[in-house]
Amino acid sequence: MIRRSHHWWLMAAMALLLTGVGCGSPQNNNKTDCPSFAEYQLYPSIGAGDTVYELYVRLKNADVDRKVLGVAAQLFTSNDVSAGVTFDLVRTEADHLRYLRTFRGADVCDIGTCSLFFNVIAEATNHCKSKFETTIFQVVIDQTDDDATADDDATDDDTTQ
Repeated sequence: MIRRSHHWWLMAAMALLLTGVGCGSPQNNNKTDCPSFAEYQLYPSIGAGDTVYELYVRLKNADVDRKVLGVAAQLFTSNDVSAGVTFDLVRTEADHLRYLRTFRGADVCDIGTCSLFFNVIAEATNHCKSKFETTIFQVVIDQTDDDATADDDATDDDTTQ
């Protein structure tokens, strides 16, 4: 009988130990101080060089949003290669949980068809970062051969075919 009660105490001590190990310190795992995203929209999904695109991001928690240092969007190609462009999103006056950025297709694509996405990152004052990836959008910029057009005002070589 003594052996059974001793066994029960040992099991309870092991359970407490495992619970403590699994949780870690509250400082490191406290996600309530990190920004969280409620929704986003990136439109249009396909456009041209002169198309104005808009990236809209809305945060979830108003208390944490007061601690947000900023929201940035890093541009990547569809094959996960950085495009070397980062946009800072701007908080709107009407809704402090909403961040926006507009850009033209030509700002992110030179020529041809570019399939791109953003890695959106929000950072709080405690250096906690949250991020997500947007869906892929496309910019299609056709190459125009100005030299083949005769009698234009450009000082290039106008050759007819």
